[in-house]
Amino acid sequence: MSLPPRVLCCFEDGTIRDHSTHLRVPLDDLVKDPRDGRRFTAHEHPAGTDCTYRVLAGVLATAVGRGMRQAQHALTGRSGWSRQ
Repeated sequence: MSLPPRVLCCFEDGTIRDHSTHLRVPLDDLVKDPRDGRRFTAHEHPAGTDCTYRVLAGVLATAVGRGMRQAQHALTGRSGWSRQ
């Protein structure tokens, strides 16, 4: 059973909200959607301009950043980047 597509509204302050529930949706939560096979579209509020690719870029950056932190922790036993 596939999940229904999610429609998102993007606001000037960077907030992303689910159009149907009006709840804030953090990028960390959106990372799960493509993995679960759920699609989404995003539109600027109030203009209605499509910003799906911009949101997807944020989702990918969040997922890659999380993966990098996990790999660094696995290699060093520490979290966070250190300068050496």
